Amino acid sequence: MSAVSGPAVELLEREAELAELDSLVRAARAGEGRTVAIEADAGLGKTRLLAHLRTRARRKGLRVLSARAGELEREFPYGVVRQLLEPALAELSEQERAALFEGAASTARPALGLHAEAAEEQLPATSGDLSFATLHGLYWLVAILSQDGPLLLAVDDAHWADAPSLQLLLFLAPRLEELPVLLAVALRPSDDERAGLLRQLAADPSASRIGPGPLGLESTATLLTRALESPAEPSFASACHELTGGNPFLLAELATTLAADGVVPTAANVPLVRGLVPQTVARAVLLRLARLPAGARELARAVAILGDGCEARLAAALAGVEAAAATPPSAGGKADAAAALADALRRAEVLDPEPPLGFVHPLVRNAVYAEIPAGARGRAHARAAALLEASGSPVERVASHLLATEPAGDAGVARKLAGAGRVALGRGAAQPAVTYLRRALDEPPAAADRPELLRLLLSAAARAADAPAFAPFEAELRERLAADPRELLASGADFATLLTGSGRLDQGMEILERAIARADEAGDLMLAVSMEAELISYTQLPPALAHERFARYDGRLAEDSPEQRLALTLRAWWSGQLGEPASKAADLATRALAGGHVFEEHPNLPPLSQAILVLVRADALDTADEAAGRLIATATRRGNVIGLCGGWYARAFSAQRRGERLDSAEADARQAVDTARLHGFAAAAPPLSALLIEVLLDRGELDAAERELDAAGATGDMPEGAWFGTLLLARGKLRLAQGRPGDAADDLLGLRERMARAKFGGTAGWLPGAHGALALAQLEGRRQEACEVAEEDLADARGWGAPSVIAEALAALGVATGGERGVELLREAEALAATTPARLVRMVALVELGTLLARERQPAAAREPLRSALDLARRGGAIALAQRAAHRLAATGEKVPRHTPFGVETLTPSERRVAEMAARGTTNREIAATLYVTIKTVESHLRVAYEKLGIRSRKQLPQALESGPLPLHSNDQPAPSRR
Repeated sequence: MSAVSGPAVELLEREAELAELDSLVRAARAGEGRTVAIEADAGLGKTRLLAHLRTRARRKGLRVLSARAGELEREFPYGVVRQLLEPALAELSEQERAALFEGAASTARPALGLHAEAAEEQLPATSGDLSFATLHGLYWLVAILSQDGPLLLAVDDAHWADAPSLQLLLFLAPRLEELPVLLAVALRPSDDERAGLLRQLAADPSASRIGPGPLGLESTATLLTRALESPAEPSFASACHELTGGNPFLLAELATTLAADGVVPTAANVPLVRGLVPQTVARAVLLRLARLPAGARELARAVAILGDGCEARLAAALAGVEAAAATPPSAGGKADAAAALADALRRAEVLDPEPPLGFVHPLVRNAVYAEIPAGARGRAHARAAALLEASGSPVERVASHLLATEPAGDAGVARKLAGAGRVALGRGAAQPAVTYLRRALDEPPAAADRPELLRLLLSAAARAADAPAFAPFEAELRERLAADPRELLASGADFATLLTGSGRLDQGMEILERAIARADEAGDLMLAVSMEAELISYTQLPPALAHERFARYDGRLAEDSPEQRLALTLRAWWSGQLGEPASKAADLATRALAGGHVFEEHPNLPPLSQAILVLVRADALDTADEAAGRLIATATRRGNVIGLCGGWYARAFSAQRRGERLDSAEADARQAVDTARLHGFAAAAPPLSALLIEVLLDRGELDAAERELDAAGATGDMPEGAWFGTLLLARGKLRLAQGRPGDAADDLLGLRERMARAKFGGTAGWLPGAHGALALAQLEGRRQEACEVAEEDLADARGWGAPSVIAEALAALGVATGGERGVELLREAEALAATTPARLVRMVALVELGTLLARERQPAAAREPLRSALDLARRGGAIALAQRAAHRLAATGEKVPRHTPFGVETLTPSERRVAEMAARGTTNREIAATLYVTIKTVESHLRVAYEKLGIRSRKQLPQALESGPLPLHSNDQPAPSRR
């Protein structure tokens, strides 16, 4: 039997997989983190490969942290994370743990159960999703742990992992490149609610994928020969291979059974094999259990109920046998019964050979679990819950067993499940909270407790975007909403969010309308205005209608109140769209955002970031950057994902407009898009994706921009609505850059028509007509139309009044007009743009001016604007414009020096951000904590930045980032300071 169970058998035909794993270990030792997903169906050797990897990693000096997900604990939030990290934390002293959780890692505490009591006592004061801050804190914790040496994080059976833990794995995967961490995940293909996260993890571009397949006939014969200690005849091996499909686990189980029965591997015994295979696993396991001492089956069942990794004393208590720890070892007798039975189960290859208690394979556990009658299973889970509660286990672990019991009208069970739901919500784990709270309501709870549980489930379902989970309770809630106005105020906003998110916009708006009216009647202006902002955002109401609707609050909002600040953000956004000047819109936005109070008061609402965009379009970029920074800081502290996405979006938009840090703009925009997709914020995705596409265009990444367009589902017909208008604008610009002016004109002029239908009285900085004119100018016979469209947008831009927007429209008109008049317009555009912080607009004007002068056969005059454009574009990272300028400049006869990979524009987004923070005097440790990387990573980034900038010391960074490479000085320090 032992000949079958060793790693050598399971690792037959795995040479390529082992070589890949070894290379990943070497990369982690070299500080290059990686992710590997070992994905295959049950029994194909995922666990054995992971075990080999753990052994190999330890031999090569990696610290190994392991976890194995269990089917019974998949609703335990961060259960896998706790398995991974708690052993490492247990090795530390109290002082070391306190130091570890300083700064960025402090937000990891809830996931590790370090504030469980506080979380259980009450729901957080805000409905903000805590999970993002928690993910960042856990990432930082991993980064700190890796400072002492490379790490292997190994997770087996990830298809059974809880959703928050899967989110962490997905969050870590693209961020490990700069850490000495190898993340290895073994999983089966999955079709349940976690399938999306699993697919994202396995398909991550930074991840390696290993898919072990069935064994071939030759390996099957080898396995049988070793197990049966006799050469397997070809027909016997073929029969075993055919009937097991070459599945290594099934083959091993079959071989173990054959060996126990003394079957010789000859052709004569093929019929016997065929009779054994249909229930190989169940038969083999149950036969082995039948041969063991009394009590072994009960202990195996107890482990199947409690799950792998359970404590021996709890398993023994559940099985009704004495645990070894119950009496002193010297007492002998029953005191050693549980340990003896566990050893017997290990020898029979039912349990893992090493502690803690766990099955050798999930299929074995399934066979044992399935043998327990359904009623007995439920009663066993109830007893397990009681044992765990008595031992002080976390409430979620207790609740995971209560989930497996049948509802029996036990109010105490309902309260425990509700407590687990509150804890999960407090940790930002909305999906497990939904599961606990649904089961609590099914129990059912005491009548007095039901309304609160219904509200909690609604809140959890809204945050998890899980409308189906709440569907069975919708009718009940509607009755409560109709019968009790207070319930409408307490639940209306969440119910509307759930309805809207599931595509029932009309129903959601009807609920919001009623709730707003009730809040207004009750004099709760704060709630009424907040829900008004929600309604207007959900419906993407045209600006004129939104402004008219909001007029009901005129004169009713107290000066400098939370509701007035929110109203100012809305009015700032509408202002330019209704034809009012940038000066007024910017004043409204500035008043709304002053002091940053509105970010604390309304963390979930889109108008906050929209007000910052108003400032950007009004050329108030410094004020916009300050506000975006406050929004990001507040959202990070509160763990508010919507606020973070909005802050990154606003900061990226400002950086793009400046044309000085397009690498940083790309980093922020991509982070916003990735985070929105991770959390399923479909409504927020269109404008975020649109900005990322535009920045990628500026960076010369047309293929990447097309991929983002496809990922946003925006390659076909575009829905109506202001948010989709941003995507239509981005797609039009992309089509123009791709040399498809006809398609570009359709998109851009179609957007103008949409804006007209929505009664936009002004562009507020949007210029779809100006960009559409650039497309029309390239189409035969449509130049006059191009000029007319450009003139119309120029008039709108002058009405808005922001110099950079006027310059942008002037440049488009100049290109469309051409000739000497076009040159005049482009010179005017460039001169006006030079007075603003919007360098990108100036670059475009310079490139177009040089291009038109060259076309007008004035090569000497063309060179100066093209040189200036090339210099600005290279410094700012506007690669597309730099390439155009260089090409046009070379066409004038000037020798353009090859662009060497040195200078500010060559810094990666991460390098740029680290360098900028260091230039402001931020210490390496502070930078690491802010950016959630290790100090070693900060030092590495600075070292590379010094090389690219041609400097040697930290004190040279400010000037180098502003003006490019500086001369080296021999008395400067050659390496980054470790301040």
